[in-house]
Amino acid sequence: MSYLLHRAILRVRKGKRKYIPMALQIIVGVCLLSLSISLSFSLLKQMWEFSSYMKIPFAGVSTEIGDNSTKITESDLKKLKSLSLENDFTFYKQYLSGEPFTIVFADKDFLTGIMGAESAVDKKLMAGQEVIDILENWTPIDIQLRKFYDPESRMLFGYSLKEITPIKTLDYAAPGLLSAVTYTEGSLQVTSFENVLLFPLEACGEFLCQSIIALPITSPDNAKITDDLNKIQSCLLSTHPDNSYKIINFGEEVRRTLSRNEQLASTVAILAGFILVIVFFGLTGLLLVFLNQRQREYAISLMCGATYHQLLTESYLEIALLVILSSLLGILSSIPFLPLFGGMGVSVHFSVWTLIVCIIGAMLVSLIVCVLSFHKIKRITPINVLKDL
Repeated sequence: MSYLLHRAILRVRKGKRKYIPMALQIIVGVCLLSLSISLSFSLLKQMWEFSSYMKIPFAGVSTEIGDNSTKITESDLKKLKSLSLENDFTFYKQYLSGEPFTIVFADKDFLTGIMGAESAVDKKLMAGQEVIDILENWTPIDIQLRKFYDPESRMLFGYSLKEITPIKTLDYAAPGLLSAVTYTEGSLQVTSFENVLLFPLEACGEFLCQSIIALPITSPDNAKITDDLNKIQSCLLSTHPDNSYKIINFGEEVRRTLSRNEQLASTVAILAGFILVIVFFGLTGLLLVFLNQRQREYAISLMCGATYHQLLTESYLEIALLVILSSLLGILSSIPFLPLFGGMGVSVHFSVWTLIVCIIGAMLVSLIVCVLSFHKIKRITPINVLKDL
């Protein structure tokens, strides 16, 4: 076996030019297959994550990010609380920066009503464990945050980063909403509450960030939810007619995205299967042409005492080596293209499963091709080859 493997390696090294057409086909095919599988896995992961948010939908009215003219004041909140709404609302502010986490400034109603954490109102600062780990050796990237950060005392917005209560130790009434505070309209990028750094609302001061009136939806009647949103928006516009406030219905956006992703995942799966079929038939055709060119060599080997099993094993090792190397190159060449899917609202990352699926798929294709070629090799006899010379 080791001898046949050594011969296969030598054949691949010596016959580089002969193998170029097959190698290029495998590289391009596996590259496209890898992109399809990575996108499909990412879509399925996003669908699985978002499906849990469907149980805890929320809607709200928010200001434009960073627009000081549209900020919601204390007097605005008092007017809103006097409205007759079907759903209770809470108020928070979020700041989406270049940092690897989202900063949220939340009032007591958010902590008690949304998180269900009565004891949390006495906590100064809360964060997910991922954020706590990041903050141990953290320096602000965002220019605005640098103005409010003291590196010597490790204070941000006047609060010590040394004393943080892990969010996971609290008891949640609606963890889905805490995840939803990092919602970005259009792309539906939602991060876990492990990625949230939670400040008291008073820490925000005049710091510019997005203000949001959130409605944890307790009513199944969508008409009532819409009425509440329209009342909130009308109240704000009556006080500030020149400002702009946008309605966010997270539940509806999740439903639309899940429906789109389901269709896209099905399309991608069909595309991946189509690519696999093309690679299979293309590789089979090239291999049969290649075997025809080596009939004389096989006939001489048979005359010298070689068995059909040895010829098949050597051919399989040769093809398997070519397929594995070409597949690895195809997978590596697909990685630079993954960020291009960011515009689709899907964060696509390379995973080990992509590597495993592509390698297994390539090996199965090479195995099937070799089994088909076995009949071709078995029909080769020294007499028939000599007749054709």
